[in-house]
Amino acid sequence: MLTEPLPIPLFFALWALGGLCWLIGSVFLAGRDGLSRSSMAFALLTIVPFILIGARLHYVLLEEGRTLSALVETPELFLQQGFRLPGGLLLALFAAPLVAFAFQLPFRRFADAAVVFAGLVFAFGRVACFLRGCCFGETTNFPWAAAHPLGSYAHKIHLHYDLVADGAAASLPVHPFGLYLAVTSLGVVALMLILRRYQRYPGEVALAFVAVMSLSAALIETFREIELVRSVPLRMLIPALVGSIAAFVYIGLWNRPASSLEVREVPT
Repeated sequence: MLTEPLPIPLFFALWALGGLCWLIGSVFLAGRDGLSRSSMAFALLTIVPFILIGARLHYVLLEEGRTLSALVETPELFLQQGFRLPGGLLLALFAAPLVAFAFQLPFRRFADAAVVFAGLVFAFGRVACFLRGCCFGETTNFPWAAAHPLGSYAHKIHLHYDLVADGAAASLPVHPFGLYLAVTSLGVVALMLILRRYQRYPGEVALAFVAVMSLSAALIETFREIELVRSVPLRMLIPALVGSIAAFVYIGLWNRPASSLEVREVPT
């Protein structure tokens, strides 16, 4: 059992550490693929605000139920806590081609280099979520179940619904939801590194990443506590839909000759 929730500074530090590992790894791969490392670094840093804005919009609009006009009238809402990754990743997905074009990077090769170590962000970040107790799973008797400590969101919710007594030191045992996502993310990193060795065409690694990461995240969402906590719209739908589309395209390209997929991309 954890003794206390992870402090907020350390929570953000773990997310930042994952982001730093992603940046360094992606820039390294870009150099090996013949891309400008400086352009790659600046392009990735440009995408980060899109992730944060999209994640914040998802939380404010779909969980808190606010309107766009409220955001315009009260822009400081963007500076408050509360983010949902599906919205952030969706906005980043739309922004990525424009960012690659702006930095004169061939989009498919840029995407291939950018996604391989992206799972490290989720790995570090989801460990932070687990230690913070902000994202937690359903109650369970599994041997690896975790009880979140006094002061965590999980403990507060269980206390609110009288699932634990006043003064209880921890929540009921729940699925370690964050660890499920963290371990899966590390597995995706390993899978993408292997796929790079057998890559047939530019964009294949990126397409596989979107499919595998999105569908696995949607599957793991089934372990999240949703009966006691208001379910966030599109939290599962976005990754399931995006992952399904990516998987459909990937399978559709599987039997096509690699030569027909080697479209030469010339930065403008």
